[in-house]
Amino acid sequence: MIDGYTYSQYRDVYWYCSAKFQGCKARVRYTGVEVVKVMTDHTHPPPKIAIQKYIHNENDEIIMIPSSRSKKHLLMLHGYTYSQRNYGPHWYCSSTQTQKCPARLHLFNNKLEKIMTDHTHPPPKYLCKNGKYIKV
Repeated sequence: MIDGYTYSQYRDVYWYCSAKFQGCKARVRYTGVEVVKVMTDHTHPPPKIAIQKYIHNENDEIIMIPSSRSKKHLLMLHGYTYSQRNYGPHWYCSSTQTQKCPARLHLFNNKLEKIMTDHTHPPPKYLCKNGKYIKV
């Protein structure tokens, strides 16, 4: 996300505005280290989404990241991301299917009730700039 706009990855280093199929031509070139080229002439206003932060305890900051692909969010804790199933309180590691990762959380009334964070893989890499997250 850059300046409130969401992007989808296309090939290795190219990212196109998530509204590309509605005619938007905005795009970004990201090398994995830095954004090297930006064309941000959007043909639409940015989507209305917000990143929310919750504090579980002094060591645990929970970040809710809006998804550009669906109405659901990703939850980030200690660099790992979790996806929600059926809009319920259960969140599963985003690598549950691809890495067979057993990690999961139970978030109830914006508080972590149960935590099982034994991941079978390293955390995904995200670029965070001005409070906006892009998976790299």
